[in-house]
Amino acid sequence: MASSDSDNLRSLALENMKRTVAFFGGHALGGQGDEGEDEDARMLKLKVKYNLNFHASNMAMAAMREHVRKSKSRKQGRDTSGEQGDDQDPSAKKLKTEKPTDDEPSLIDDKTIKQMETASMAKHLDMGGFAKSSVGNNALTVRTNPKNFGRVKTENPGVTNALAIAQDRPDWHPPWKLYRVLMGHLGWVRSVAVDPANEWFCTGAADRTIKIWDLASGKLKLTLTGHIGAVRGLAISDRHPYMFSAGDDKQVKCWDLEYNKVIRNYHGHLSGVYAAEVHPSLDLLVTGGRDATVRVWDMRTKAQVFALGGHRDTVNSIQTQKVDPQVISGSADST
Repeated sequence: MASSDSDNLRSLALENMKRTVAFFGGHALGGQGDEGEDEDARMLKLKVKYNLNFHASNMAMAAMREHVRKSKSRKQGRDTSGEQGDDQDPSAKKLKTEKPTDDEPSLIDDKTIKQMETASMAKHLDMGGFAKSSVGNNALTVRTNPKNFGRVKTENPGVTNALAIAQDRPDWHPPWKLYRVLMGHLGWVRSVAVDPANEWFCTGAADRTIKIWDLASGKLKLTLTGHIGAVRGLAISDRHPYMFSAGDDKQVKCWDLEYNKVIRNYHGHLSGVYAAEVHPSLDLLVTGGRDATVRVWDMRTKAQVFALGGHRDTVNSIQTQKVDPQVISGSADST
């Protein structure tokens, strides 16, 4: 008899779950969507639907748990009434109306319900991982894709929470593929810089040359010579028709791109120069190298404005920006 009651209760709970999911998945979202709906709106609606289905499943789980407990309470009340009769003290009647405590066993144990909750969460969220979910108080804690480790917490999951999860989940993009291989240098390519107008880019290599390539076709447009050592750093100004190069020969050169020749040399480094960068708003050039210093130059007068110390080893990279800190350097001394 107990087995039959359990089967009936399970089928009733599953039927209630299906109806709840159908209601939240269909009527609340307005069906499958309009024919003129764009792709982004359709995808967002689909994500919301999945999360609403997940919430509906949790609600169905809670309803199933409550129904099982009420059925067990009524059964215990009938058994007590049959044994003691109708003329017993009010404690028997009280037993019929009392709600069972959280510690009382149910026909479907908590472990089984938790497993069903976990399967429902994994099916409808399909995310990088998830934390504990409690159906009793309708609390939800979700960890999204491991790449961003975003978290959404709410006491009443619903449409707002579903929208938050859908917006936090990153869009999938196809993997990038190799587009083109350019060959022409006779040594290691040490530096690359792209034209701000996105029309060409330049490369510097251990063969002591700088090559200019067409960005669209990949064809070699020009080869510049002048360094007597490997070209380690390149920088292109977006305010002037200038390109700057730095190399192992301790030289920093300014190239006029209208005439394709060197118009200035900046002297001061005591060893090879490994990095060069142009300030985005000032007429300043910043370089760094094996002498463990970052030097700031006036690009027009060739004067050294600052010699910044602090590093104990080779300065390999430099970045500049308009706001403080305006110069950021990286060195082989782990700083």
